Amino acid sequence: MALFFQLLLCSWIFSWAFAGPVSLVAKSPESAPAHDITKRDIDPIRSAYRGIHWDDAYSQCTTDEFNILVESSRMALDVTSYKLGQYWDSPAWHRYFVRDWKTNPTYGWHGNERSQDTFLNIRNNIEQVSKFPREGRKDKRGNWSRSKQTSYRCQEIPNYNKCAKSPNKAGRWTGPSAYTAQPAANPDGWAVVFCPRFFQDGRAKYINRITDGTTKKPSDIGTLISYEYIVIHEWMHNKLFGYKFMIEDVKGNIPGQPDGRTIYGDTLCHEYAWINMGTSRVPGGGVNLMVAWNADNYAWFFNYNWYYYHWSWNDDGSHSYKRSLVDRDNDDDIITFDSTGGEVDEKDIDLSQDTIPINVHVEGADSHGTPMAVINYVGEDYDDFVKDSKESFVSPDSDCILSAECNLSDGNAIDPKCICKCDGEIASLEDPRCAGFAGSLPDPPKGGPGNGP
Repeated sequence: MALFFQLLLCSWIFSWAFAGPVSLVAKSPESAPAHDITKRDIDPIRSAYRGIHWDDAYSQCTTDEFNILVESSRMALDVTSYKLGQYWDSPAWHRYFVRDWKTNPTYGWHGNERSQDTFLNIRNNIEQVSKFPREGRKDKRGNWSRSKQTSYRCQEIPNYNKCAKSPNKAGRWTGPSAYTAQPAANPDGWAVVFCPRFFQDGRAKYINRITDGTTKKPSDIGTLISYEYIVIHEWMHNKLFGYKFMIEDVKGNIPGQPDGRTIYGDTLCHEYAWINMGTSRVPGGGVNLMVAWNADNYAWFFNYNWYYYHWSWNDDGSHSYKRSLVDRDNDDDIITFDSTGGEVDEKDIDLSQDTIPINVHVEGADSHGTPMAVINYVGEDYDDFVKDSKESFVSPDSDCILSAECNLSDGNAIDPKCICKCDGEIASLEDPRCAGFAGSLPDPPKGGPGNGP
């Protein structure tokens, strides 16, 4: 009899462990790496990522969730700055924005003033997102203020109700993994809300763990969903990061697709960028200016660039151009996996917004006609920066005051009128306390008295 009950108990344990309603139970979130900063160590996190307000996430998220946000933000910054160089000539750029020299010059990025301005705005957006989360910007009193940060949250903004709390009856998640709330909807300011799906869906992985695994082909790109891809998508919605115009989720028209489809997913982003390539209406091919307003084009650009270099892909970025859209992006789960931060129909986009930002300095062009641009860091809503650039500001690394001329460079060089004052006294700009000025100091003279040339 004892043996019977032992067998019965073992049978019950086995059935509970392996025969439960798996389709209705979310997969466990991926644990944060062992080296992650624990939830209680919030001060080092605040110091490391000064553009992010962490306090809401600290109080609302579980320890695992908080650690995932810290680690995925750290890696997202690596991804947005990884091997960029002249990224406008990279396969990733070609896939989601189109290389200029592959187009008819009349319809390329430098074919006219409007398209060149859009090109420079895209470059500005790429530069700002790679810096803001880490650098941030102090307010006029010299404090790291919530008004100059975007908040991370694990609880929804009141009256929003966009997040699914659990999978549906079929065991599938619906709705966004995250979304961005603008100040008009959230009195506390800009915020990124991370839904339960972000942590519990089970398919998102850290991007470095994806590349540590089995090597994938370029045609697999649409299935490579990383935490960092989702984070970057939301960062692109935050105008606080220094973009001149609001980057949203564009609803555009692509041949062979229903009109007004939201441009989500690798293939739709690629096809939207290439909509004027290989068509009779644009002889020789041309760029699509509307991609500058679409958050997912940027998110996929950064992620593709990461995979391309880590797996040494031999691909120019156009590999799926002739493949069916339905074959690649027919899975609504993948399309809705990123988020929604507000949608805009392409016909409602105001192209007059994309004049060259004041922080972008153009000095000639290279042999391909690409503008040689110096892009200064903004660190706040662009409209605020336009006003604040006329005023002095506090160094991010001290209480020293930098004059208004320090906000913008003179080409590559620091503005000659830039002055730093520490404790009321003029200090050398080489003093580490004077960090935060735009541009570079002149190189020190070679040699010295008695030291030769």
